[in-house]
Amino acid sequence: MMALAVTVWAAARPRFVMPTDEPLIAYLAPADSTGRDLYIRGLDSGMTLRVFESAAGIRDYTISPDGRWVAFVESGGYTIEALDLTTGEHLTWVGCGASRCDRPRWRPGSVMIAYERISPDDEGVGRVWLLDVSDSL
Repeated sequence: MMALAVTVWAAARPRFVMPTDEPLIAYLAPADSTGRDLYIRGLDSGMTLRVFESAAGIRDYTISPDGRWVAFVESGGYTIEALDLTTGEHLTWVGCGASRCDRPRWRPGSVMIAYERISPDDEGVGRVWLLDVSDSL
């Protein structure tokens, strides 16, 4: 099992995910499949948990600067979704309709996400959109 993208953080303790105070690593696996799921592993204990299982597979993800949220895009990219790592709450933050959403990234402060939105009319050229998620937090 090889990781495609890896994020390490030690901020807010995601109690829903990992009930320890160790640094954590997040990754998508398996690397050789489009049906990738999100995993978190404790760097000290080696304890590994599948945090989110997706039938379509997760294409991209980002951990919030405060360590509480993971925002992600499933394969197909028609929604930006989020998982609260402290409670396990799963939210759909934005539906992209016929457009494809991709590459969510947090702004410092953990209240806004920038993401790329590619409309079928834009001939594959994406535009950056901002999503204020402060009402969801």
